[in-house]
Amino acid sequence: SNLYNGLDIWEWDGGVVGDDLPTGIIFSNHGSPQTADFNFVNGAFYDQNGIVSMKLGDVDFDGVVTSTDITALYNVLLGIDDTYAFHADVDGDGVVTATDITVIYNILLGN
Repeated sequence: SNLYNGLDIWEWDGGVVGDDLPTGIIFSNHGSPQTADFNFVNGAFYDQNGIVSMKLGDVDFDGVVTSTDITALYNVLLGIDDTYAFHADVDGDGVVTATDITVIYNILLGN
């Protein structure tokens, strides 16, 4: 998990599973439930109360897409700080590259 507004945050990391996507999801720590049973939304970010964000490009989980997301992604790309590495692959191609930064620029420019 990462932090969002001081709370643990989780995201489904099971890869693309096609028709086998769950309808509900419980996040746990080695079998010890950490959350209630939430409705499953692929790509959503959850805290202990449910979905908190689904904003593409919100790498740093502050609820908005800004230049700080580019900085966070850039720091991951250069190996300076991997705090947000889990969500730095903005374009979803499986690797963090300069293309992910371009995606955020396009979001900021409204393209």
